[in-house]
Amino acid sequence: MEKVLVVNPDYRNVKDRVNYRPRQPLSLLYIVSILEKEFGCKVTFYDLNHENIDLAAAKQYSVLVTTTTPLDRWETPYYDYSPALKLIEKVKEQNSDITAILTGTHGSVTPELLFSESGWLDIIVRGEPEGKIRALAAGKLEEVKGISYRRGNQVIHNEDCECPVDLDQLPFPAYDHINFNWYEFNNPSLLPKRFSIVESSRGCPFSCIFCSKAMHGSKFRYRSTESVIGELHMLQEKYGVRSVYFQDLEFTINRNRVMELCSEMVAEDIDIAWGCAARCTDVDRELLLAMKEAGCRFLSFGVESLTDQILKEINKGITFDDIKRANYLCKEAGLKFNSFTLTGFPGETKRTVALSLLRSMLYGIDYKVMRSKVRPYPGTRLYEMAVSDGLVDRNANPWLELNRIEGTVGNEGNYDHGLLIKLLARVQKISYRRKN
Repeated sequence: MEKVLVVNPDYRNVKDRVNYRPRQPLSLLYIVSILEKEFGCKVTFYDLNHENIDLAAAKQYSVLVTTTTPLDRWETPYYDYSPALKLIEKVKEQNSDITAILTGTHGSVTPELLFSESGWLDIIVRGEPEGKIRALAAGKLEEVKGISYRRGNQVIHNEDCECPVDLDQLPFPAYDHINFNWYEFNNPSLLPKRFSIVESSRGCPFSCIFCSKAMHGSKFRYRSTESVIGELHMLQEKYGVRSVYFQDLEFTINRNRVMELCSEMVAEDIDIAWGCAARCTDVDRELLLAMKEAGCRFLSFGVESLTDQILKEINKGITFDDIKRANYLCKEAGLKFNSFTLTGFPGETKRTVALSLLRSMLYGIDYKVMRSKVRPYPGTRLYEMAVSDGLVDRNANPWLELNRIEGTVGNEGNYDHGLLIKLLARVQKISYRRKN
């Protein structure tokens, strides 16, 4: 029986403006389940954000699997991937014969770079990891699509894998390997402990210029209602979970499946508070009421901007009227309208910033303008624009450039983040006076 070490690196202190979120590393827990249940491997799992690894025991393992991006960071990766490479080095120093396998966004987009930075790294899994880990466990290295690996001084890139993972063919994540007390939602008043994330679908068919889809892919897939209900039952009854966030890119893309899922949650007495990400054009009154009845407390919408000019520029596929409508419908249904927002998109000016702030106040739309500036992640159209504009050298390490160039692509010097913060303070002051 092969012994495998699966480790989620410590990302609590990464040098990054993207904060660590204490959420279950589902992609690694899927891998643990596959190796244990399908291949009979003896797997030890560590989440180094909450526990220490026994490096002295590394000699007993033949394989190490780790990641630069847990599932909740697939589309918004940290620029600092060093925790994963440092982990591999430490383990290899104890056991030079162990095969080190790396998953995550960084290796999927820039595999040559990561191999050049780590002489300890053996295999990179590009894109969705579960099917490739299955293939690696069952077959020959040379025959596994979607991986890159080191052979002597040479790096071999096998052809891409064009077969998206069938989510219903995945076993439930190996929750027995974690302590649920370690994890929580970023707003416990919405989703209290015990908390877990659940993935009910994967992929996104839309084409925003800034979104990294190296891991999820564009093909939208969803699990059967029976499968999702089964996992929710297990979380509720076996682990005492009281709240869940569906870690789907767009939970409401398929209206019929959401209606069916909500109906079954009520029928099966799933007593769990939950939230999800949604698209403004995909919600209606009946759907939101069904979600509310099934325990939904909030929806997070990719609003980005409250101006049609910017929404069109970034190929968002929605309008400000769509945002207003979704905000109204959520409030009518008694659900919190939460927003994902970014600033500094191409075309951003003082006028677009001021207009978004004004509209957020006038229409009562959640708009967190101070939170983040848009990042041109490698592999996105926005990154290619940054290269074309001369903001970044294509031969430089693109991940190390992110903090420097975030919010600067296509702005022509008219966008001022400092001004935005001052305007926000004014808007909040005016809004407070109106309420009181």
